Amino acid sequence: MELQVIARGSSWIELRDAQGRTVYADLLEGRKRFRLGTGLSLKAGRPELVQVQLGAGPAQALPPGEWWTWHRFQPPGA
Repeated sequence: MELQVIARGSSWIELRDAQGRTVYADLLEGRKRFRLGTGLSLKAGRPELVQVQLGAGPAQALPPGEWWTWHRFQPPGA
């Protein structure tokens, strides 16, 4: 399963795996897919510009929060 991150404008994105290792840390504008594995945590510099799509599900805006908020995504049934 994949997590697709969609940035409607330039936003700093940091993704960490379930062990806390950084998977991605860079500016993102557009779309990028990441293997979900056992779970990912995402932090966005401009969360109001970022949507996420888990597998074939619908794209959803990040929940309201500040840039320092970590959003966790896990595979179904985890």
